[in-house]
Amino acid sequence: MEAVRALTPNTRHRDRVRCFQRLARLSRDFTYAVKTYGRIVVSERSLPLHLKTVRPAQVGGVAGGEKYLVRGILFKFAVDQQGLFSSSYLERQRSAFEQQRASSGDRQKLEQLLRSEGDQYAAKVAGHDLKSLTHLFNAWVSDVHFPLLALLDYRGHRLVAMPYLPVSGSGTLCFGSMDAGRTIAQSPEQVVQPLAEIGRRLNLADHFLGASRTRASLPLDLEAHRGSDQRLYLLDFSRTFPPEWPRSFAAWYRRRLQQQLDQQQQLGSALGGELSRASGASSTDATDERNNDKLQNSSVSAEPTIPDSYKVDASSYLYRLLRPEFVKTWKRPLCSDAFSPFLHLQPDAASKEEKLARIEERKQLNQEVSLASQYLLNTRIPEIATTMAKMSPSLLRKMTFNKTIMFLHAHGLNIRYLGFVREQLIDHTFWSFMLLVEMVARVLRDNITYLLRQKVKSHLKPAEGLYCRIVIRRLNLIFGGSAESERYWETSLAPQLQHKYPPDLEFAPALLRQRICSGSSDVADVNALLSPMQRSRSSSPSSSSSSSSLPSSSCSSSSSSSPSAYSGLLVLLARLRQLLGLRFAGNTFACLLATPRLFSYRAPFEETDLSGLKERISYMNIVAHSEGFVLKLNAARSVSDEERSRFLWRAIKKFERALMSNPDNRVTLRNLADCYLAVDEHELAMFYFKFALSLNPKDTNTLMKFATLLDKMGYLVDAQQLYLRSLQAHPLHSNCLCLYADFLWLRLGDLHTADLFYAAAMKADPQNCSAFNNYAVFLMVARAEVSRAMEVFESGMSRLRDEPANPVVYRNGSAVHRANHSLELAAHYSASYQRSQQQRTAV
Repeated sequence: MEAVRALTPNTRHRDRVRCFQRLARLSRDFTYAVKTYGRIVVSERSLPLHLKTVRPAQVGGVAGGEKYLVRGILFKFAVDQQGLFSSSYLERQRSAFEQQRASSGDRQKLEQLLRSEGDQYAAKVAGHDLKSLTHLFNAWVSDVHFPLLALLDYRGHRLVAMPYLPVSGSGTLCFGSMDAGRTIAQSPEQVVQPLAEIGRRLNLADHFLGASRTRASLPLDLEAHRGSDQRLYLLDFSRTFPPEWPRSFAAWYRRRLQQQLDQQQQLGSALGGELSRASGASSTDATDERNNDKLQNSSVSAEPTIPDSYKVDASSYLYRLLRPEFVKTWKRPLCSDAFSPFLHLQPDAASKEEKLARIEERKQLNQEVSLASQYLLNTRIPEIATTMAKMSPSLLRKMTFNKTIMFLHAHGLNIRYLGFVREQLIDHTFWSFMLLVEMVARVLRDNITYLLRQKVKSHLKPAEGLYCRIVIRRLNLIFGGSAESERYWETSLAPQLQHKYPPDLEFAPALLRQRICSGSSDVADVNALLSPMQRSRSSSPSSSSSSSSLPSSSCSSSSSSSPSAYSGLLVLLARLRQLLGLRFAGNTFACLLATPRLFSYRAPFEETDLSGLKERISYMNIVAHSEGFVLKLNAARSVSDEERSRFLWRAIKKFERALMSNPDNRVTLRNLADCYLAVDEHELAMFYFKFALSLNPKDTNTLMKFATLLDKMGYLVDAQQLYLRSLQAHPLHSNCLCLYADFLWLRLGDLHTADLFYAAAMKADPQNCSAFNNYAVFLMVARAEVSRAMEVFESGMSRLRDEPANPVVYRNGSAVHRANHSLELAAHYSASYQRSQQQRTAV
């Protein structure tokens, strides 16, 4: 990882490839170990201590849950053991139950809900840990070191896995606090400077750390340790980015109510004026005035009752954070400790003036975060919704759920804003249905993971059959056609959906299932949503397992391509399958695709339809990016079109996964667009190139690659403009100079200008063998200067040193020397070309 961070634009290609290959191998080994031992840790959680294969380790921390140390990897459960994340809504329900003296069974059920919601928030905090680490790593600040980190979701539990670092608590702490601000480490200057640079690059505001007089831009509970190997390590990253203003949803709700009241007043005034003009009676005028006065007084006198779905609890600063992509683009720095208790701490011996100054600074820091939160709700969401509504139908058919979430994250929107985005797109058939499915699927995922967690705590056997039965029973309740299923959708699922994703739905709760079932029949191509999930199924090992218990005769009775009354449930099941890692046995999923009417049965699924629950793992974007880079390189070296296409599609999958954890990484976006360009998916390539340029309009490599796409599509004027923009951003970029020279020669026929740019490319980087090769071909073909072409080619080959050239270079060398009647050298390069091709075939 440190070698990757040390890469520069001048790093030799061979060294860059070797670095990414080493990281890809390391990440595969780390991921394998996390999956292997993580499954054991979760499966044995309820076993007595003496029966556990992996036993808990005594490692500090309050909010981290139980911790395990095995083979140098530290595992910790993301659970709310200390009750840090209890929801105020459920706390109010608890008080109401106590006042009503509810039965012990009801109180026990409520306590389980409290712990369940707390565990969900703890899982969110673990997700913030990984997200923040990804952006801290990609800040590319030297002298600061980070561990690999992975999240494992299995049987309803989330495990955080990371290497065990050479640190020892307070003995190595040199920044931050390990006890919620009671004691704060004194930071030396060599620690403060790189941390201040990180804060500057992430747009974080400088502030006092708790009651100390130390100022920093990172949160108080982020820890910096000087390890026994003398490296500076950062830990506990979850609160790196600022929290959302706790009252942002309530303020939005009040603003919306006021707008509705204003509209009613305007309508009432207009109607009253028409009535008075029609009747001409003065008594009517007096009556209208009194009615208007009553309406105006009622609008301002009574404070509106805010629904619970718009309220948050006091601990929301731990898990309701703003997205890094939004924070980094905000016009002013934002404070990580805003709206947290840490900003209220005061020094013991502080003077009155110092205390007042700190209070004023706290107000300003909180005010800036509240302004950013309101802008996000009131301005950014409508802007993004407008962009989504303008997407072309062909692009919409290629939008999957993961692409949609990545798109929203890249524009700074959290998942909790899905309801607000959908409200803006309520008249858009595709998006209103797709976002509704996403929201319902996530609520159902939370319900099922809660059931699995409860069973893990009580089940003493590591077998998986019981957990499959739990999932199957819940799937039958969700997707079955019984009266019980309808009650579940109306009385349980719909209220949870409205509580989790405000604002309220535009239809009655009783119509939720009907909207899901019939929604996709309005979408132009239902299979556009299902096809990516079908492809992932066909490549999974479970696709070749034993046959399903669903009747095979019904599987061939109809085609999956025709919309049906249950096609929306198919999309919901496919998304839920992704979120939970469900592995269906045999042709279960294929039967449901072929015969959606199976959803009308009371129990569409049998126990044997589910072969198991697959663990899902999330890791840093650099891991997936390195794997995608290696696959892209393998595609470039492929000797057959089939092999090249296979490597490119695998690279696309890796780059898309990297974007899920860091969606505003322009390097990953550029590589993904480049892969789509290579497989002739021009519309998606253009989408990601434009996305990358929106993040950095002066990125030379992105401009150059985008120009090649437009050149390939025949937009020569636009391509030339992008080539010139790329050279304006980096006038001495040798590859860009060479590509523009190729464009001038082959597309515009401007030989004189092309000659000048070839010369500039070779001068900008005398080690660029490709520039010499292309110029030699230009001299031989366009200028018919064979002798000069041979000299230029040999000059380029002499600069290769010990690095092998591309086979195309050897082939061109053979042609150049054959044209110059140098048959011996032509044979030499021809043999080199054959050897390089044979080596590729062997690899």
